Amino acid sequence: MILNDAVLNLLPEYFRSADEAAIALSGSIDLESATQLGGFIVFDSRLNHYRISRPVSIAQAQGIEFNKKGHLNADPTLRFRGSYCTSDMAGASRMAYETGERALYSNFFAPAYLARMIDQDLVVRASAGYWLAPNKAVLKFRSHAEEEAKELASQAPELLNALISGTRLMVGYIQQVAQAGDLQVLQKSEFPGIWDTLGLVPVDWLPPVQSN
Repeated sequence: MILNDAVLNLLPEYFRSADEAAIALSGSIDLESATQLGGFIVFDSRLNHYRISRPVSIAQAQGIEFNKKGHLNADPTLRFRGSYCTSDMAGASRMAYETGERALYSNFFAPAYLARMIDQDLVVRASAGYWLAPNKAVLKFRSHAEEEAKELASQAPELLNALISGTRLMVGYIQQVAQAGDLQVLQKSEFPGIWDTLGLVPVDWLPPVQSN
């Protein structure tokens, strides 16, 4: 599949890092859209800067492939450096558990997207995945434990069903993700929010206690 800049639909801005690109985009798009939105971050070696694509539906984003060298098109000066996604509001609305669980789910990586992101990361090790949450937090994940990451990716359908039915708690799922890679908070939640501490998310993470 031959891709070009028009297919990627890159925004005109340039950034010093993929993290900076994801944070900038989070402040300019509808993070509470009913449709999950996503896209890609690439490194432009001609200008020595990063660029990010305009958000599209997840179905459209999944139609864009890349090779093992990370080339997203025939231009070798553009290299794949990450993907991003907004929240799965439809999945959150299907959860049969209490409000707190739905709030956690809508502000974290959905299992299906996480699985695709892990598959990308295991092919192109310079990549990362970003989650742009409706509470304005920006999360980043890179798998470091290959076996744990592969296992987590393979469990995606079962995990989603268990989270929606309430037979698996979101806290346990978040801790499992933190164990499978480097899970980081790049931008904190707006108050009140569950991502109130910048940096690495510990494997024994628990949501902060919210005052009334």
